[in-house]
Order: sequence, then C-alpha cells, then structure tokens
Amino acid sequence: MDETVVKQGLLYLQQQQTFGKKWRRFWGILYRESTCATTRLELFEGSGPPPAEKSKKAENTKRLIKLSDCVHVAEANGDASNPKETSPFFLETMDKCYLLAAESAEAADWILKLCELAFPRNRNAWKTAVGKEGLNPKTCSLSMEENSLYSTAHKVVARKEFDVTVRATHASERCRLWGRFILRAEEDTLELQDLQTGEVLYSWPYRFLRRFGRDKVSADPKGGAVG
Repeated sequence: MDETVVKQGLLYLQQQQTFGKKWRRFWGILYRESTCATTRLELFEGSGPPPAEKSKKAENTKRLIKLSDCVHVAEANGDASNPKETSPFFLETMDKCYLLAAESAEAADWILKLCELAFPRNRNAWKTAVGKEGLNPKTCSLSMEENSLYSTAHKVVARKEFDVTVRATHASERCRLWGRFILRAEEDTLELQDLQTGEVLYSWPYRFLRRFGRDKVSADPKGGAVG
C-alpha cells in the first residue's frame, strides 16, 4: 500500500483509568488521504515506531482517528497536567474529544499538520494560527466553524426553501429516502422536510458539514446527520 506519511513522532494520549486519568505514550503516524485509505492519525502504543511488518499485537492496540470526522483542533490550557516539557492540544471528532500532548518543540507542527489535513479549505486560517514563534494561546485553534458555511455567526439573512429530488445512493436507501422533498436553509441548519406535511425528517448543522455542494443545480452535504 503506497501511502504518504505527513508526520510521525511521540505523542501522549490522556486516558480515563479506574482511579483517575493517566497519560500514555503512543507513536503517532499522520497519513494523507490516498486512493485506498482516508486521511487519519494512527496511534501505536509505545515510544517508538511499529515494526515494518506490523504485528498482530500492534494492530490490536492501534487507535485510529479519521480526520474526515474532525471538527476542532486547539491548544489545551496549561492546567491539563500534561507530561513534563510537552504541550497539550485537543483533537475533537464528531463523537469524541482526544487530549493529546507532544514535545513542546513539536506541538505547533503537529497542530499545523492536523489542521492542514482536516481543514484543507481553511489554509490561511491555520497558517496564521500557528506562527513562526510556536503556539499562540489566543489564536491556535481551528475548527469547521472558521468557515463561514459552518459558523453560526454568519446567519442566513432570509430563510430559503428548495424543491429537491434525492438521488438514489446507498445512504439514501438506508435512510429510506427517495423522491421529492423540501430542503430548507435555516439560520444554523439545513433541514430536509416532507413535501406534503412539512415534517422535518433530517437536519444537518452547518458546523458539521464538511462538503456542501458541487454546482448550481445539486447539493451533496457530507457530515454527521442529526435526525
């Protein structure tokens, strides 16, 4: 499998134990999206890289974080009780928030690379957020909300409704959706409504939409659906 490693190195992950929280060492490998795999961060237990031929044990203890599900990356506060000479940061997905830490000299670059891959359309924002001097506590934070599409600060001036037809896909079949519906643009969500009754069948908060449209006549929202 030919994949591009963007960055790798020692990371710490805070985990909940029986008697409190504990930091554990992992070797992190950040992969760019390829034709056969998604953009992701893989975490292997231990202080060094896994063997070239990954053992069954290494695969079983591996933690995989898909950056396609990432919604927020930010530096954590200094009271996170992180290991000595490290800087902590949050990596939040649609269903979980990870508290990680990297060596202080490497933390800014980890955040930079994560933002670059998780939010490719926010290139100017993440370049500003991580400066040459390292982490900036006031600006080193990036999420989907940095995009005006996802931010509730950019309200829809007028609520709009669209008569739409759902394309047949595996996802639409699973949701039992076919035929015509009303797509309504609310202030902070997209709503799919029954054409006859107006009942809201599905809604998508803008801040969770990773992809919205391709052209003037079709929309292809991609993200976590909230029914």
